[in-house]
Amino acid sequence: MAIKCPKCQTKNPDTDKFCGECGTDLSSSLDAPQVTKTIETPYPQFAPGTTLADRYEIIRELGKGGMGEVYLAEDTSLKRQVAIKVLPQRVARDKERLARFEREARLLASLNHQNIATIHGLEKSNDFRFLVMEFVEGDTLADRLKKGLLPLGNSLDICQQIVEGLELAHEKGIIHRDLKPANIKVTPEGKVKILDFGIAKVLQDKVSESDTSKAISDEMTEPGVILGTAAYMSPEQAQGKVVDKRTDIWAFGCLFFECLTGKRPFQGQSSSETMASILKDEPDWNALPAETDVTIQKLIARCLNKDPAMRLRDIGDARLEIKDVHTNKSQWPVKQIHPSGKQRWLSRRIPWLIVVVLLFITVWSVWISRKKPGVDSRTIGKFTIVLPNFTEHISTMAFSRDGQHLVYNGLLSDGRSCLYHRSLDQFEIRALNGTEDAEFPFFSPNGDWIGFYVKGKLKKVPLSGGPPITICETKEEWGASWGTDDNIIFGGPGTGLFKVPASGGTRTPVTKLQAGETSHLWPQILPNGKKAIFVVWTTGELTDAKIAIVSLDTGKYEILIEDGHGPFYSDTGHLLFIRSGVLMAAPFDPDKPNEMGEPMPLLEEMTPMFSGARLYEISANGTLIYSSGQVNPLALTNLVWVDRQGKTTPVLPGRLGLNQPRFSPDGNRLALTLLPEDGVMSVFTFDIMREGLTQVVTHGVSAWPVWAPDGSRIAFVSQRSGQWNIWQKSADGSGEAEQIISSEINRQCPISWSRDGMLAYQQGQVGVTDIWVLPLTGNKKAEPFIGTQFNETGAQFSPDGKWIAFTSDRSGQDEIYVMPFNGQENMIKISTDGGKHPVWARDSKELFYRNGNQMMAVPIQIDPTFNAGKPELLFEGSFSYGYLDWSYSYDISPDGQRFVMVKKGDTTVELNVVLNWFEELKRLVPSGK
Repeated sequence: MAIKCPKCQTKNPDTDKFCGECGTDLSSSLDAPQVTKTIETPYPQFAPGTTLADRYEIIRELGKGGMGEVYLAEDTSLKRQVAIKVLPQRVARDKERLARFEREARLLASLNHQNIATIHGLEKSNDFRFLVMEFVEGDTLADRLKKGLLPLGNSLDICQQIVEGLELAHEKGIIHRDLKPANIKVTPEGKVKILDFGIAKVLQDKVSESDTSKAISDEMTEPGVILGTAAYMSPEQAQGKVVDKRTDIWAFGCLFFECLTGKRPFQGQSSSETMASILKDEPDWNALPAETDVTIQKLIARCLNKDPAMRLRDIGDARLEIKDVHTNKSQWPVKQIHPSGKQRWLSRRIPWLIVVVLLFITVWSVWISRKKPGVDSRTIGKFTIVLPNFTEHISTMAFSRDGQHLVYNGLLSDGRSCLYHRSLDQFEIRALNGTEDAEFPFFSPNGDWIGFYVKGKLKKVPLSGGPPITICETKEEWGASWGTDDNIIFGGPGTGLFKVPASGGTRTPVTKLQAGETSHLWPQILPNGKKAIFVVWTTGELTDAKIAIVSLDTGKYEILIEDGHGPFYSDTGHLLFIRSGVLMAAPFDPDKPNEMGEPMPLLEEMTPMFSGARLYEISANGTLIYSSGQVNPLALTNLVWVDRQGKTTPVLPGRLGLNQPRFSPDGNRLALTLLPEDGVMSVFTFDIMREGLTQVVTHGVSAWPVWAPDGSRIAFVSQRSGQWNIWQKSADGSGEAEQIISSEINRQCPISWSRDGMLAYQQGQVGVTDIWVLPLTGNKKAEPFIGTQFNETGAQFSPDGKWIAFTSDRSGQDEIYVMPFNGQENMIKISTDGGKHPVWARDSKELFYRNGNQMMAVPIQIDPTFNAGKPELLFEGSFSYGYLDWSYSYDISPDGQRFVMVKKGDTTVELNVVLNWFEELKRLVPSGK
């Protein structure tokens, strides 16, 4: 049976509570006639001329809705027009809700941005409350969209202003929750103002964060509400799940789509049909105008990903992409978002035979061109090379200046990393002896030496073979450049740049961090040897990276590019860098840095790495080698259940990028790290029974979660302060994160949390690590538990908190030890032939650890004295080993019958090689050289 709306006469399904056209309450149509039904007026009625709080004189009514009645008023004290939003009486009469509203209103008043309508204050008059807000003249975006789609340039301008306002609010932890065209005002001058920021939250009933559906339902049944909210709900919002800033990102994607097409991406005859469409349908991508830039198409698609974990992570990323397109829209190609299934298959599965044939033909062609005069050596040749055993943590590579040799981080069979060498004219790939656990390789100018970092030392090794030589000691190196004057410039997390002679010596500082900066990384010495380009980090996130140029004589530097990373100077007179996954190039003269040309896009889908490492290089003869798409095996891993006999079953089939799992105290959830395709690690929880993922940490890079003993909180490591320090947050994701330890020491990592509130953590650098403990109650003073010249990691409290198991290399190799927490007895060696990553059984009767690909179990007796039995092999398997000493990649269930482990992704990587690419670069971006 259809229900006719008493206001607009629209027929609605009998299951609807409100009109699909105007939002009028339909319940009155099911009982007494409207003329006989008495309904409490939810707002006071003010006639023009009424004065509120002895200051605000009502001019006229502007509108009404579920979140308040709005009037235009004159502020007689400041002689300005303001908007008055009178709160519903259900808020004004509830003391607890009103107090909460006042707290939130003060937070909302802190949003000072040109694209957000300002809240001036919260006032009281008699027995009601009202907000005083900035009055914005002009039409709403909804009014404009009623006239049809907007021109492309106008859409870009409006949406860029929207994301700029959202970006500031999200940085302050404020979510709009009801972003829609009716809440966007466009002034006659074209200025965008976002209205009602955060009001949806502060006006909802006292329900949990996850009870969004109830709150929205209540709001939408208020008389006079225009139905429109449902069309912009995110899937998680429609399902009543916990919402965060990604629900605003979804709504923004809906707005952007509607601006370009003139219609909503998800539609229905009623709110229920609309929400069903949101949950199951895809937008009509063909409705986008043909001239819509491919970057915009992809941006909208990322905003409208139904999985919040795969959605655009930060609205600031949208600002950068829109800005790029808005300023360079004529330079970008147009293509469809979704390739066909056949295209996807072809793009991902190049047969090995074709690869070998192409490589053989290319090598033969290069050899012939060198032997026979008259062959045009400028002809561009393209082929692919395959790199097996690509490392599963911080992936980097180096390319020799002559374009003949490639060195990259790879994995050994025991899970450790090393350096592999590949000559482009050979099929053989070999591990370089003495480079176990090495990272961040770089070539000498003549290509005879490879520099690298390992366990607190900068070293070099001959490419032809031989023992490594130590250059200097250093905390950590992320990127280095070897100059023709035989000096090496390098940087690291939490430091400026340093210089050291390649022959060895003491490092000396080149740059110092300025206010707001956290790291100077990834330098490249320019051809004149007097300057270098490098990356400046301000928060540890790639989106906040800048590119600078420094004088190596004075250490003075200036910012060249505000948003970019992975810089490389080409001899063609170009500065190349990565911005939002796109390889850019700009004409650049190192002697005239202020005259740098406009950056232009070259290649899309450059591989993202959270370390900022660039996976592209260019040789002196113009050979380009690069990785595109997602190749980081961390993002290709998934979780599996493994029983005590080694049989595996998937935890979440199809879900990739899951790492570092730890069971909650009750065994019902997992805390884990998820590495999505954008390369930004974040801490999540996984409900084992419901198979649901919840993001706990939404700001910055975060990893290595550890549960509190009562399961209420999670400790994790984050680089948001510029250092790898330890933070904690509520396990349900609510509230703000709190930094547990305020320290300048980089590389802290939580490992175990005892039942009496002691947090065991490790700090130092990979290979030179000590174990510390911190009481989270009382004096909260951190103290070293084990601080020696050896490397101690992986401290695990026994269930009763009286013992600690850990890994130490004091015997010359990693072994498992146990010692009392009071430290009054000698340590007891548990393993017999190597081991890492101990984990206690919940009943303290077993201790598990890993030895290469083996899972070992040791019988343990604690009372009346401690005794350990003989280690026994449970099973073997090729599972992820974690990031060196710093993370666990498995845990044991409370009943001790199954493990959760990380299954490795495919560590084979394809690199694209383009010969004589300089000609193409100069054609696309003329530099005058």
